[in-house]
Amino acid sequence: MSRRFAMISTNIWESERFLSLQCNTSRLVYIYLHSGPRCNSIGAYQIKPGQISLDVPDVTDADEVLDELKNSELIDREGRVIRIVKFLKHSPIMNWQHAVRASEDCIALPDTGIRNAVAVELWNSVGMQKLREWRDKSGKVHKALIRFGDQFP
Repeated sequence: MSRRFAMISTNIWESERFLSLQCNTSRLVYIYLHSGPRCNSIGAYQIKPGQISLDVPDVTDADEVLDELKNSELIDREGRVIRIVKFLKHSPIMNWQHAVRASEDCIALPDTGIRNAVAVELWNSVGMQKLREWRDKSGKVHKALIRFGDQFP
């Protein structure tokens, strides 16, 4: 599920990896991946390169741009599944409702290396103890957090 609000750190303009991109179109696509209509609470989702070309002006070869972003280690990509590297470091999980949404988003990803990387990043960004506390909040155990814990022990 997409988000209504996206935060992008102003430090992006000091990032060597971001500034090393060959053209402004690549930078614009990277910002689009952070703030576009498909971005979610974990920064990993499926998107067709053709959709990027439709949504972002001047993108003629989205595959080429995505490859540049991957080579610059700004994203990870397996086919149509992309993950913004270090997304949860800069957009951390803030409460148990957010953890539920993030767990649901992670479970919804196809079973790929990206899904596993997101799961590890989610566990590491929040901490297993905090996730367990949130999971058991108010005596309720949310199904998404149980499924997440079962799939990624």
